[in-house]
Amino acid sequence: MNIILINDFWDKFWWAEAVVANTQKLLQNKWHDVYLFSWWTWNETLHSSFSRYFSIYYFFKIIVQLVKKKYNIAHIHWLSRKLSPSILIPLKIFWIKVIYTFHDYHFYCPKTRWIFEDWKACTLWYNNKCWMYNCEHPVKSKIYHFFKWAKVWLHRRMVKRLVDDYIILNSHMSEALSASMWLKASKLHLLPNYFPWEVSTKSNNTKKSSFLYVWRISREKWIDVALHAVKELIDKWFSWILLEIIWNWPDIERLLKMINTLWISDHVIFHWRIENDKLSDFYASCQALLIPSVWLENNPLVALEAMWNGAPIIATDIGWLPDLVQDWINWFIFEIRNHIELSENMIYLMENIEKTIEFWENWKKILLDSYTKEKYYTNLISIYQQ
Repeated sequence: MNIILINDFWDKFWWAEAVVANTQKLLQNKWHDVYLFSWWTWNETLHSSFSRYFSIYYFFKIIVQLVKKKYNIAHIHWLSRKLSPSILIPLKIFWIKVIYTFHDYHFYCPKTRWIFEDWKACTLWYNNKCWMYNCEHPVKSKIYHFFKWAKVWLHRRMVKRLVDDYIILNSHMSEALSASMWLKASKLHLLPNYFPWEVSTKSNNTKKSSFLYVWRISREKWIDVALHAVKELIDKWFSWILLEIIWNWPDIERLLKMINTLWISDHVIFHWRIENDKLSDFYASCQALLIPSVWLENNPLVALEAMWNGAPIIATDIGWLPDLVQDWINWFIFEIRNHIELSENMIYLMENIEKTIEFWENWKKILLDSYTKEKYYTNLISIYQQ
């Protein structure tokens, strides 16, 4: 099968790029002919600010590629920042089946974060007044958000009309996009990302005192609640508690100020941008991974990485995360921004370490049933061939 994978960028700047790279490698290992159509890296320029609406350059560039070679499938991952949906028109002219994977909630919320300015979850979806709402976003200009809303308006219509089938990563996204874009249920296919490494055979069942946070520390990730939970544990005589933060986003000054204000500087350790092949040691040695996000997490790889290495997850009750935790809602899910509930979950894990053996066996079954590359490949090819 000849497949053209399409993504805004080909470097691994964000998690979607890692998914694209893993998918390309998986398909090639199965003897498919795969070509990656993409720009080389993420960068914001004056030209890209306009071309992302409808790029004439990529419209003709993909035509050149389609003339060179005949493709059976075009699988699109991201096209909202560089390529634009202009490439969909040539794909349909050449009678190529088009699959689109929704990696985030951008078409559901133009500001992507789905959070009001008071940090409460938005109770609305995309509508004609979206750009007027006081939602949480670094840029406050109404003019900026009007143009961003207009871009999403155009992209939604083109993707709905010119894409044959859609891949969604969790059940919450299926409900959100069905309600917002009126997509037919028959065209929506649930296919979570897979983890490309072998599952660990070890359970995380030794006594440990450190908890772990991985990835960027921007406001929507709300690591603030984890810091307040650490303070709460210290006040309850858990004086040995540690929070290790592996970060790669420049919000460090605000956090350092908060840490000093809470008097917990001896209990928080920062690690700058640990390579993926070394992350498994951190997962294996932590008490649990904390995911305190207040925005809609779609299918974060850090959650799968933690589970793959035997680390429990304590996460907020939003987006895809409750789907992953499933039956253990009372122990591993906490209300967003509720540091008391988070601290209670942390205490439970520390005082019931033997439970992690039982949990790990259940998690391993979920991983092997739903998140292996063979399962992903089988379901992906099924979608391609429908």
